[in-house]
Amino acid sequence: MTRSCPIISHVFFADDSLFFLKSDPAECQNLVNILARYCSASRQNINFTKSSALFSPNTPEDLQQQLCSLLNIQRMDPKACYLGLPSVIGQNKNELFSFILDKVLYKMQCWKQKLLSQAGREILIKLVIQAIPSYAMQCYLLPKSFFDKLFTHIRRFFWHGDAHGKLALSHKFPFLIPAWKTSLFGIMKIKEIIMSARDIDKLCYSKKNV
Repeated sequence: MTRSCPIISHVFFADDSLFFLKSDPAECQNLVNILARYCSASRQNINFTKSSALFSPNTPEDLQQQLCSLLNIQRMDPKACYLGLPSVIGQNKNELFSFILDKVLYKMQCWKQKLLSQAGREILIKLVIQAIPSYAMQCYLLPKSFFDKLFTHIRRFFWHGDAHGKLALSHKFPFLIPAWKTSLFGIMKIKEIIMSARDIDKLCYSKKNV
């Protein structure tokens, strides 16, 4: 927080706020004093039980404990989620975003009991399955191996109604559906559709990108 930074909004208490500080006791103490003055003036209280601190990997362990004690908050779990998405992105994105595939499989297993027709499975894939990874893709670039696994589950569900079923096919999935129908399904173009929507959203909110 500096003199040139934006002023504190009157809705500051209603939103989750992120503070970026150096791992220094003096800066943390200044933040504590500023928040105390804000709480005194606005009659609002900070929920310290829902607050946490995330440190860089090169921060010493004893310094982390000291700063957390000064701020009266706990250290963030590296596997913690914020707004439904992982807060820390490591090198293994497949393991990190495996929960999305778990959601897809859970949906398909529930639909398996309903004995849906192939047309019904097509509609569910287009309206439900494609929407599950869209939120994460607007924030992160998911690896190609993630989509390979997703498409494998989708084509098994589309042909057999079971995401875990085995396929006895002599050709790859795109060759079994005409080109016009593939684009109609959008099954093999989930990544392209969502990436295009994200680019359009950027154009709508930023004139510099036009």
